[in-house]
Amino acid sequence: AWLGPADVATAAAAAELAAREFWVGHPGEADSLAGAARGAFAAALGPASPRVADAEELLGMIAKNYGGSHAYATAIAHYHAALRIRLACLGPHADPVAATWQDIGNLERLSRRPAAAYRLFSTALDIRLAHGARGEDVASVLGAMAFLRAGEGRWPEAEALARRAQAATPAGDGASTDAFALRLGLQGQMLRRMGRNAEAARVLRQAVALREASWARTARDPGSTVFSGLGLHRDLALALAGLGRGDEAFEELERGSARTLAAPADTAERALTGAAGAGDPWRGLLARVQRALAPDEALVEWPQASGTTVFVADYPMYACIVRSHGPVQWVRLEQRSPWYHGLGSVRSALFAELRAASGWPGRVTDVQAVNEEAHRMWSEWFAPLEPALAGVRHLIVCSPDLLAGGPLGVLRDDRGRFLSDRFTISYAPSALWFAHSRAANGARVPARGAGPALLVGDPHYPAAEPGWGALPGSAAEIRDLATRFPSATTLTGDRASAASLRALSQSGALARYRVVHIAAHAAIEPERVMESALVLAPDAPGAATSSRLTAREIASTWRLDADLVSLAACRGIEGVGSATEGFMGLNQAFLAAGARSLLVAIWPVDDDATALLMRAFYARLADPTRPMDAAQALSEAADTLREWRAPDGSHPYAHPAYWSGFVLVGDTR
Repeated sequence: AWLGPADVATAAAAAELAAREFWVGHPGEADSLAGAARGAFAAALGPASPRVADAEELLGMIAKNYGGSHAYATAIAHYHAALRIRLACLGPHADPVAATWQDIGNLERLSRRPAAAYRLFSTALDIRLAHGARGEDVASVLGAMAFLRAGEGRWPEAEALARRAQAATPAGDGASTDAFALRLGLQGQMLRRMGRNAEAARVLRQAVALREASWARTARDPGSTVFSGLGLHRDLALALAGLGRGDEAFEELERGSARTLAAPADTAERALTGAAGAGDPWRGLLARVQRALAPDEALVEWPQASGTTVFVADYPMYACIVRSHGPVQWVRLEQRSPWYHGLGSVRSALFAELRAASGWPGRVTDVQAVNEEAHRMWSEWFAPLEPALAGVRHLIVCSPDLLAGGPLGVLRDDRGRFLSDRFTISYAPSALWFAHSRAANGARVPARGAGPALLVGDPHYPAAEPGWGALPGSAAEIRDLATRFPSATTLTGDRASAASLRALSQSGALARYRVVHIAAHAAIEPERVMESALVLAPDAPGAATSSRLTAREIASTWRLDADLVSLAACRGIEGVGSATEGFMGLNQAFLAAGARSLLVAIWPVDDDATALLMRAFYARLADPTRPMDAAQALSEAADTLREWRAPDGSHPYAHPAYWSGFVLVGDTR
């Protein structure tokens, strides 16, 4: 206000705030501020100013960490712009030049060019050692080299570099403590991968303690989990499992899952309350989970180690199984399928195939390739678990990444049966969330057709706004649902707007509905935490712009008492990824707002197929003569869609991309 946006002091403040926004997981705000700072520095000091280089470096860091692999080219362009300025101003041997070489090296590592990355790291280290540099400047390069060697599967070399990086890390300030914890965690991961589980557990406990201490001082915004390092709980759990301490490993595993959903009550996220949330909510968790499980249910997890391996397969892996009684069972999984270069494990290859088919402009009818991949994944990921699952009918896949965005039901066993034909399958963000939900619901009778319902669909999208076409299938969908819920509140056309839903929220009326169904487009923001949104009709009828309800607004202002929320929206589960939270978007928002279960799409869904699936799902859910829970209803609806016959006699939705695109998250009983 006093100096104007182009003043150097204003630009410096913008750059500083951009860095802070980056570290708390707000990349959109960070990018905007860093771009403004770059422009102001260039105007005031000239385009070759070192301050412009600083802003370019910050823009590169944002793109690298939040933009995904498709943004690496953008990131490297920012880093090279910074490098050109620094070379011209400071010469080739200056420490800021070394910092930029290191940043470009990290991008080369992520871009799967390890030899180039190591050369750049070595150049950066040589420059710093020639200057007599010590402390964090040297430690950060050694740490980067350690991560590179870890990514190549060179565990002993990576562990030795991690120890050297720790030794060089200065003690004292908070930033150095976080960096030390990162390098300590990497050393522990390498020790575990070398089979030295006892040493690994000791080192990882230290790293986890440092991360937890830092987390205790961190503002509870979902974005803060991105760099929290709390995913190290998983690595500690795997080390404990390797030592045969299965029950202890399970509790440790859960400490690294869905942390924002287990946050204190004064945060922006809905808290877990009651006795289970008092003090240490994870202490004694196994007993609470087992009380919540029926004898024919099993909670299953496939914990993934921290993502250090880039170029090699990370095996052996483990699966964790909890039944209603007995000790936790940890099953070791060996590699049986090829490593898919550019994709990774068989899981990544299978789900990449499904996502590609779901977005294909034509109808995909050839199922041979996807069925072969589904059988390979079953052989590797599920067949070793079969002996521990005798008598199980319901699988609860418990993981923040929800099996990394793919449906377990598409796996095919040796007899050609899909798992969705053998089990009802649902998902939960964590075992803590699941146990609390079951205990809180108690004897509550889930709403069926008679329950009060809110039906939102067929929004009128402005013709002038590209990208959001009409959803004709949703109109029939809403009409069919209205016959099943005679007293429902129905919002369609111009009334299917953010303003309408906001008014229901502000009045408290949302808490009346036991079933909420929303058929609309979703705008996914993979780079902005909790900014994915439902795209609805304009708030003012006839306006040129559609309205939005963001995940952040839903999580922080909505209060639901719904047994089921259905999001008939493409990729409704997606958002910014976090090691502890999985995808932070609409999925997490509705759980935080109080939904007990959520029906959500995991990739782009066909409009006609969705309408058929929803009709079959609700017909079963609302049938008073044959009561079933939501997971059973979805399983049968998916089977109906798979076998649906078109007038020409074909089965247009036989490919798993069509019938497996929706999953149930939460307590479906």
